[in-house]
Amino acid sequence: MPRFRDLMYGQIELPDWIQPFLGMPEFARLREIRLSNVDSYEHKDFAGANRWEHSIGVAYLATVAGQHSRLSRSDQCHLTLAALLHDVGTPPFGHTLEAIVQDLDHEDAASSVLDVALSQDRTNRGTVYAGELPQFTERCRTLSKTIGIAVDPARVVSMINGEGKLGFLVNGTLDLDNADNVTRGAHYLGIDVSKRLGVALAKWLGSQPTRPLDLEASLEPAVVEWLKVRGEYYSAFYECSAEEAGREAYLQFILREALRSGMSRSALITSTDNDILRDISAFCKTQPTPARVELLRAIANYKLLECPTQILEFSVEDSETLDALGERAINWIERELREPGLVPALILKRRRHASQGSSSTLFSTARGKLLIFSINKPKGPRSYSNVDGRRAVKGSVLRFWAASCEQRLRVWIAEKPWESAYQRDKFDVVERLSGWGDWSFGHSRNETLHAYPSTFVHALPRSIIRSLNPPGGTVLDPFCGTGQTGTEALRVGGRAVLSDINEIALLVTRCRFSALSDTQRSNLRKIRPSDVRVNSDLEQRDTLKKWHHAQTFRELASILEFINGIVDPLEHQFLRVCFSAILTACTERKGKQHGWFADNTPLPRGTAEPSYVDPVPLFLHRVERNLSILESFYAWIERRGWSVTDTLGKIEVRRTNMSNARPQDLLPMDGSVNLVVTSPPYLCMSDYTLGQRLSYQWLFPNLMARDFDEEIGARRTRTCPSAALDRYLGFVTRFAELSGAVLAPGGFVGLVIGKPVARAFADGDIYHEYDARMENHGFSRLWSIDRAISWHRNQGYQRLREERVIVYEKER
Repeated sequence: MPRFRDLMYGQIELPDWIQPFLGMPEFARLREIRLSNVDSYEHKDFAGANRWEHSIGVAYLATVAGQHSRLSRSDQCHLTLAALLHDVGTPPFGHTLEAIVQDLDHEDAASSVLDVALSQDRTNRGTVYAGELPQFTERCRTLSKTIGIAVDPARVVSMINGEGKLGFLVNGTLDLDNADNVTRGAHYLGIDVSKRLGVALAKWLGSQPTRPLDLEASLEPAVVEWLKVRGEYYSAFYECSAEEAGREAYLQFILREALRSGMSRSALITSTDNDILRDISAFCKTQPTPARVELLRAIANYKLLECPTQILEFSVEDSETLDALGERAINWIERELREPGLVPALILKRRRHASQGSSSTLFSTARGKLLIFSINKPKGPRSYSNVDGRRAVKGSVLRFWAASCEQRLRVWIAEKPWESAYQRDKFDVVERLSGWGDWSFGHSRNETLHAYPSTFVHALPRSIIRSLNPPGGTVLDPFCGTGQTGTEALRVGGRAVLSDINEIALLVTRCRFSALSDTQRSNLRKIRPSDVRVNSDLEQRDTLKKWHHAQTFRELASILEFINGIVDPLEHQFLRVCFSAILTACTERKGKQHGWFADNTPLPRGTAEPSYVDPVPLFLHRVERNLSILESFYAWIERRGWSVTDTLGKIEVRRTNMSNARPQDLLPMDGSVNLVVTSPPYLCMSDYTLGQRLSYQWLFPNLMARDFDEEIGARRTRTCPSAALDRYLGFVTRFAELSGAVLAPGGFVGLVIGKPVARAFADGDIYHEYDARMENHGFSRLWSIDRAISWHRNQGYQRLREERVIVYEKER
């Protein structure tokens, strides 16, 4: 049994079976990744802590939580592995590099690092550490044989992403990760913290039936203490000395300059703290231009603990300005301020979880601050020309630079010139897109509020958005389905306009992006079987008799009558989604794909009538499941210090028919579109409206015909292939035209499309048709890849094995 002397918990033990995972290359790399995200100066002891020791601490807390909640052996095994490996995707210097490389997220990267995907392209798997390939999948397979439990690598990754019934223990507002991170980091910073606090939090978390939110209202002593320690912990970073902030600014400057000099981003993120500066130096020596020679000098000075000179501290008073000063803005400002005599290094510090006793919270309402340092010794004459042409007052060089920088900053923040100046090099874009491997994403699954035909898995819009969208930009998905694109846009701090014609899809999407308060969620959880078992006198319609047993129908009608009596609009909307989601399970076709419902075939051969299904437990279970899914997303938002209401308010949901839409129907209320990401309906592959037949008949009986008539490429039109193809190609032309109208020059369209499998279309080439029509409307194809479709994408349409991801760029 592996034993450790842990700084926080004393003598700890982990289960015997975990030993093979402690030395595998994915995990061993964390011994060379700092917990502090920078080679700390002021916090000297924290500079020595690494994520390997932290991860072992989190795994220990997982065993404590599991024992306290009496998890099964299988659940305990998966939870402990997720806790141990939650940080394996962390890049060198952790969040410091994540702040520089905007499309990098260590939780996303964990999926790739762990090699969970059943990749079709094994040759592209790179080494992860010490020249070794990933070993996680193989070790899970071996462990399954050793302990007699099926160890599912995909389930481990889903827990790391906060999914499933136990995901909140690893990834939530308060979880095992930050229970250890905050307390361990606070101890290294010299903050007075109980070494048993992490264990107390693990026991409390293990007793929670769902993920805890609204921590500020908690009366649990361990939570109250943790919040206090967290405030002191983050305040120590925010209020650190100029030397400490300067070291981090210096490191950010080096990383930015390496990217500006042409170094591959993948070469940065796959390294370690110990190796990344060496790798940048080696890159600079391959072609020693003046800029790269200067970068080499900066690296040498950083290694020698050089502390840059602070020029200016610029207070940021409001959230809007703070959001505008993202990495794109910092990069632009850092380059614009550079001139003879000044080589600036910038760092934006956000106030997070401030200690109530900190001086800054007593006298300042600032949301953050922008610090400007000079990595060289500022020098120049004693008199300068100011930016408006007037002579500056004679004084020190530092005072001049401070006044000059502040004046320019105020102008730039008002005008945001970095937005119009933003352009991405095509090579850089292709490198980002290619960096996601074969795009099979076999590990990725959607946790959905409601089943829906042929939705793309969330990893697809996530990868496209992170590769193409400028941080904070607006994404348009005109065929949004149940809203995966909107979620991924929010994850990078952006906005989204989502539209569809399907009323069920729009209901689910609106529910996904409506913020339920603690009171509303509490009300929903208080619903009991007796509340929904009311006597309904709704007469069973002939169209539903063959789908539901008579008693099942009466009980469904009772549930719907209860829902219709709910006054609160968000609670009412949420319950309608839950009701719609269980309808197919209340038939003889439960568990079947949407084709059975689209074809109106309710009974298997040899079955005379539908059997009774009690819908009440199904409904209450769906209520709890959907609340858990929403709370998981809310927790993710809160963990980043964002407001749930404000964040979800960045999504606009509309009903738009793309066949006759105008550009203004697709544009956001307050700006333009930076990126279109969508998966248009495939020609004669799915019946989105008929596939939701029961939901329409129960909830929107008067809208089904309208939505079906407006549907593009419906499967049932395959009986007239020539007419279906003509109409579909007309739609493709209209889509290209509208995309060109809403996107600025240099904007991108990311599409996921598939070829029809019906014999009538065997001679056609839909991919070519898209290319031709997009080119006719000012686009050129930049990149594409054919990806294998996993079961969770085709949802039972087994004949479709492959689809294509295509990125088009609008002419500049």
